[in-house]
Amino acid sequence: MKKICLIGCGNIGSRHLQGLVKTSFPIDIKIIEPFLKSQELGKQRLSEIQYDKELHNISWMKNIDELNDKPDLTIIATLAVGRVNLICELLEMGHSRFLIEKIVCQSD
Repeated sequence: MKKICLIGCGNIGSRHLQGLVKTSFPIDIKIIEPFLKSQELGKQRLSEIQYDKELHNISWMKNIDELNDKPDLTIIATLAVGRVNLICELLEMGHSRFLIEKIVCQSD
């Protein structure tokens, strides 16, 4: 079973989640989303599509400290503010493959 960590489940992250659950192979999906509104959006978008609910394991967490293993892929779908620090922390935790939504960082 592939392991994917999705960090951020707002507008773009919830669309990544929809795409992940539409795959035909099993995925263990760990979603890191501290904001209740974004968690609700992700769950709402899951309810809008048909997918095999038995095929994937979906876990919701509030911060990266709750992760207990290294994923095969980490999808970063967060705001640009703080993204570089987040990626550095994930690298220190052993994450090595990333799909980074949007640019890595931006200045004001």
